[in-house]
Amino acid sequence: MSAYGEYFDCAYAEGGILHYFHDLDKFFSVLHRILKPNGILVLCDFHPFAKILSANTGENKDTAEADYFDGGVWRGDVAFKQYFPENERGSFPDVMVRRYTLSEIINAMIQAGLNIREFNEHPGWANKKRPGEFTIIAVSGL
Repeated sequence: MSAYGEYFDCAYAEGGILHYFHDLDKFFSVLHRILKPNGILVLCDFHPFAKILSANTGENKDTAEADYFDGGVWRGDVAFKQYFPENERGSFPDVMVRRYTLSEIINAMIQAGLNIREFNEHPGWANKKRPGEFTIIAVSGL
């Protein structure tokens, strides 16, 4: 890690990766340490609101199941598993995911020393009336 301390001008994290990390404080702390002072982090990820929407239909789940504040770790499928032939899918391991609230994400960034400069929400692909993704631009503090 010390070889990359304050090494990068910019870090880009996108594509819905946060749910694979079970310790956001550590994740953002590492990003902060590898960025040069005033280095830029661009984070694009799934909007946490999607936690209470069905991933397949974009419709609300049964309200008894939907819990935006659920901090549990859940078993899930490897990304893009559904695009492989049925006979190959059985060999894919499950992944363990943790879906964060927006405040957990933002507060972990702040605690790591990242200064948020911009926050943007983007409409979902299936339903443009609901948030689907977000982008945060942050600068590494001194």
